[in-house]
Amino acid sequence: MELANMGDTWLFLWLAGSAFFLLQSSLLNWIGFPAIPLLVLLMFFSMPLLNVAPEFLSQTTRDWIYSWTPLRFAAGGLREVMYFGGLDAVGSNAFILWGVAGGFLVLLLASGFKAGRATDATPTSVSGD
Repeated sequence: MELANMGDTWLFLWLAGSAFFLLQSSLLNWIGFPAIPLLVLLMFFSMPLLNVAPEFLSQTTRDWIYSWTPLRFAAGGLREVMYFGGLDAVGSNAFILWGVAGGFLVLLLASGFKAGRATDATPTSVSGD
């Protein structure tokens, strides 16, 4: 497959990958290992739907699964970058991915401060001296 704007495609893929990395990292830092089933469900239910046009999905699937998955903005934006004119065509999908990345970056940084305060507490004696 020949890409007209390889640099634009790479930049958008970097944005989508960074947003998803920040989403995973912040969920794991705040929730811990119980976040893994949430991420597995996100991947299990949303990845097959991204290859289907939303018009072919049932109304229930569109409302309950497709509407809340953040990966749909990455898939839609990638289609726009590859087929409809580079980064100029991405528009709202890139804006939403930047918002997701920024929001989860703030949460990731806040989790670092939360963990730092918990380790600064003074230790208490267990032996009862």
